[in-house]
Amino acid sequence: MTPVSLRQIVADLNLSAGALAALGAALDARTRGTELEPDIRHYVEDVVTALGARTALDDAAPAELQPLLGEIRAFAIMNIQLLAAATRRSGWSHCEPEMLQAAGDVSIAFPRALQRSIAPHLPGLTERLAAPGASFLDVGVGVGALSIEMARLWPTLHIVGIDRWAPALALARGRVQAAGLAQRIALREQTAEDLPDIKAFDLAWVPGAFVAKEATQTLIPRLHRALRPGGWLLFAIICSGDDTLAAAVARLRTAMFGGFVTTSETIELLLRRHGFADVRTLPPSPGSRGAVVAARRPDAV
Repeated sequence: MTPVSLRQIVADLNLSAGALAALGAALDARTRGTELEPDIRHYVEDVVTALGARTALDDAAPAELQPLLGEIRAFAIMNIQLLAAATRRSGWSHCEPEMLQAAGDVSIAFPRALQRSIAPHLPGLTERLAAPGASFLDVGVGVGALSIEMARLWPTLHIVGIDRWAPALALARGRVQAAGLAQRIALREQTAEDLPDIKAFDLAWVPGAFVAKEATQTLIPRLHRALRPGGWLLFAIICSGDDTLAAAVARLRTAMFGGFVTTSETIELLLRRHGFADVRTLPPSPGSRGAVVAARRPDAV
């Protein structure tokens, strides 16, 4: 490869980055219900139209766009930090509110997907979440965005959110209080490897991209013990896929999250080994680079 070829790669990637930023600006304006600044509005609209995204943007509700905006923002901040030697490191160590909020916004889409297309296909889960005394465990609760949305969709659901990262929990407490959900969402500063609960939850959610490989062996049996008989675990992972560039970026991003790239087959095997039943990988959502593995604690436990 020559310097000229390298320059072309940079030019192509900068074009994509600029288009993504413009789309993000349009998403931000739509979610806020505001207009873009007049001096750039026309140019941003031209980019959105050139991307073929105009109709989809106009038809989507603001709540549907918030997770997409969070994804754009979170990766943009990660990319900036990767470019500077002082902030270039693996593992999750973000303290800046903008990053923590953006990462939380990405998770907002999950509860509605759970309600609409996941829970109905997992025997008994829909009924469990709506039953009196139902309980949900949010591992890696972050700023509480996912937990708050779960509480809104299931009005009687009680939630425990755990996280080892104090800066995120500080924001979560404020958001939970502002949402009027402090009586239903309990926040704990702890890791899932130290989870003391026994037969306490009907559903547990784990964002595997943030879980270190060595922690997984301890975490999974703890979650098995913490679930009620018949309760479900949803374990989300980032998959490398077959595309060479996508796989390389997935490995890099997961290292920066603090987790590891794996396969759904590997997680399925691990869950079965620790006593889970009905283990399955759920169909991927459109455009997703990840997968969710579902598993149930057997009834006769």
